Amino acid sequence: RRRAPFRGGHPELPALRIQPACLRLRERVPPEPPRSGGRRVSRLRGARPRHRVERTLRPAVRMTAPAAASAPCFLSCDWGTSVLRLRLVDGPTRRVLAVSRGDQGIAATFAAWRTAGARPEDRGSFFSRILAEHLARIGDQAGTALAGLPLVISGMASSTLGLCELPYAALPLALDGSGLTTARLGPEEGLAHPVLLISGVRSQDDVMRGEETQVLGALQLLGCADATVILPGTHSKWVMVKNNSVMHFHTFMTGECFALLKQHSILERTLSAPQSDPSSADEGDERLFDQGVALAFTGASLLHTLFSVRTLALMDR
Repeated sequence: RRRAPFRGGHPELPALRIQPACLRLRERVPPEPPRSGGRRVSRLRGARPRHRVERTLRPAVRMTAPAAASAPCFLSCDWGTSVLRLRLVDGPTRRVLAVSRGDQGIAATFAAWRTAGARPEDRGSFFSRILAEHLARIGDQAGTALAGLPLVISGMASSTLGLCELPYAALPLALDGSGLTTARLGPEEGLAHPVLLISGVRSQDDVMRGEETQVLGALQLLGCADATVILPGTHSKWVMVKNNSVMHFHTFMTGECFALLKQHSILERTLSAPQSDPSSADEGDERLFDQGVALAFTGASLLHTLFSVRTLALMDR
């Protein structure tokens, strides 16, 4: 189905950020084309599809300020390849109230589902059980019931390994989120939450899932229309934004290369694991980091300078 683009931004994301617990959304579905005999038919023998991919979902009602203020929180899930991060967020202030983090990334969860038999009809409930564990932790931290709060999921959950595959959005991508592809998952998935699943973004030769949501949120908070955003990680992203739109981006396998060198090279005994808390780094760490950045700017050979990690350690330098 083709629809005219929504003017003024993606209608669900701002609403969830400001009035998340009070929204009821409905879908405007065009009538089915009649058969030659004039009789209308419905898809899947009258059954409603489990997931609907939408670009133009509109709130059914506009909530008043008092109603929105009575339950202003929503749940944000960044479900990456290696790590799942779930946060309870206060909508009006955007303050994180509780956090749950685990190693049940999409890759590990998908592998566990396949080991368990990989029945397609069980896929949603299997992934939902992983989420339910983290939702329980969030509820314990916050000391409140979470049932009914909207759950926004970004990252690899919309990939072929995730809950429901969604097509990538194309560049340029407006910072208001109007170009994002989304799907709503119903309660049949085993969660007592309305779920909004967000797709990733693609260029002519690169893709990302999850980082685009971080970029949109960060630049809206900062009020930036033009920026270069660097997102460290297993696959680091450099995202270029101009005139309130993501124009292009590049992926660098920084974290993955570090892991390979740390675990499977001669540098294994020299390299230490990165600090999980950057605030714990001392002045010596900062000095060495600055030294590495300065060396990179000289254009020296990466393969040669990698071995210098070992030789400098042998020379106590």
